[in-house]
Amino acid sequence: MRLNRSFGEMVREAKWIYAYSKSYRLEICFYILSGVLSVIMGLGSSVVSKYLIDAVTGHNNDTIAYAAAAFVGMGVFKALSNALSSRISARIEIRVTNDIRADIFDKMMLADWELISEYHSGDLLNRLNGDVSAVSASIVGFIPSLITRLLQFVLTFILILINDSVMAAIIVVGIPLSVLASRYVMRRLREYNRRQREAHSELTAFNEEALSNLQQIKSFSLVGHFMDRLREVQAAYKLIALKLNRFSVWTTLLYTLLGLVVSYGCYAWGVYRLWTGFYTYGTMTMFLMLAGYFSSSFSALVSLVPTCISQLTAAGRLMEFVHIPKERPSDPERMRSFGESGVSVSVEHALFAYAHRQYVFEDVSIHADAGEAVALVGPSGLGKTTMLRVLLGLVELDEGSATVTNGRGEVLEISSATRRLFAYVAQDNVLFSGSIRENLLLVRPDATEEMLISALTDACAWEFIEKLDGGMDFKLGEKGSGLSEGQIQRIAIARALLVDAPVLLMDEATSALDIATEQRLIGNLLARSGRQTVILTTHRDSLLSLCGRVYSIAGGTAVEVV
Repeated sequence: MRLNRSFGEMVREAKWIYAYSKSYRLEICFYILSGVLSVIMGLGSSVVSKYLIDAVTGHNNDTIAYAAAAFVGMGVFKALSNALSSRISARIEIRVTNDIRADIFDKMMLADWELISEYHSGDLLNRLNGDVSAVSASIVGFIPSLITRLLQFVLTFILILINDSVMAAIIVVGIPLSVLASRYVMRRLREYNRRQREAHSELTAFNEEALSNLQQIKSFSLVGHFMDRLREVQAAYKLIALKLNRFSVWTTLLYTLLGLVVSYGCYAWGVYRLWTGFYTYGTMTMFLMLAGYFSSSFSALVSLVPTCISQLTAAGRLMEFVHIPKERPSDPERMRSFGESGVSVSVEHALFAYAHRQYVFEDVSIHADAGEAVALVGPSGLGKTTMLRVLLGLVELDEGSATVTNGRGEVLEISSATRRLFAYVAQDNVLFSGSIRENLLLVRPDATEEMLISALTDACAWEFIEKLDGGMDFKLGEKGSGLSEGQIQRIAIARALLVDAPVLLMDEATSALDIATEQRLIGNLLARSGRQTVILTTHRDSLLSLCGRVYSIAGGTAVEVV
């Protein structure tokens, strides 16, 4: 049953790879044609060599000239064909790799947030790089190699069969043994490949997480711990990688020995036929060359087995993202029109739990009128950030409703499609590497200089930005390094203000500011527009007086306290 299931999975994965390859069928066909011509020239050289040797031993000068010319010409053509194939292969591989990587990246970006967030970012990065490279290699290399090597194998066998049926029978003896062994080999190789790729993902995830949190690691004097931990993860990867290598080595050795037995059997038979006078020296030379071609094609086909398993395993890991549901698409124009008259937000009797976890909400209801400031308070980890995720359409309620209503009385269910109605300032205030200006223009590419300065002024950020070297063109490092946490928070708020959405969500977005700056900033936000709704989470009592409504979220419920 397990073998049948594995075979079925491999068939589905192969079909998935084939679907990608159809976009490049002309290039691949040209690449295959080049390989086929190379094979034909190689086999043709072996046949021509027979006549060349026979002409030399028979002192037939006329035949020698023609045979030598044909032999050299075929060799040169084969060399040129191989060079052309390498060039075509490189061009196709770059195109295919970029296209598949872009497609998988798009699927990751468009996937349901809750489901995609179950994957570690390091694992996603490993799949996006390593697994995509393996799949693209299968399209560029495996399919053409399989076809050309099979053709070489079949044509070589036919030539041998035509010239000596006994030698062909010796070759046929080894084929059933290879087929019987391959069923077990494929199953084991698939399991080892899957485990190795999972171990490599864990290694990539560890490295990515450690390097992105280097400041915290140093701050807590955890450098030694993480250095030791890396070696533990490396040891786990080494163990499974060596197991795969050991199995591959023994498998390859087995097939190689089987190929040698067949090859030596053919050689011994050829020597016997030469000794008995049945073969000419030219015929013997031809069979030696054909035996070499047969042995090389057999070895190449054998080596394609672990390569195929590895590539199909990589395809299976990428196919996981194909089945993750996409978020609902948004209609920007409709959302702009919907939010022109202001937006109120309502969540009624919400029931929600993350996958395989206890409920965060059991019966939560909150409401914010258009233009109103509402605060969500309560202990950490009990639902404030989750509520903002609900409003952003990142997660969907298990029960209850979450809606937005505009000034015309139109109501929409909150989902990813309504996300454009919200501007969001996250708790970690992520800025991207590049200039401050580039970070701001990400959300509003058409923003004028006046609009940028206005947003920065309202966020209490312009007062320090204009003093920086280059002002808004000051270059930031990863995650905004080069600025203080409070400065990063104010730029993140300015970026959200540029979105000019009817609802502004702020998740502990002013926690690094002093109280005076925080109150001045919130006052600026409330004064910007009487129609903008502000929903914020906070642990500071100093902000509550500025809010028209305050909800305490704890124990799976929400209680209005102001």
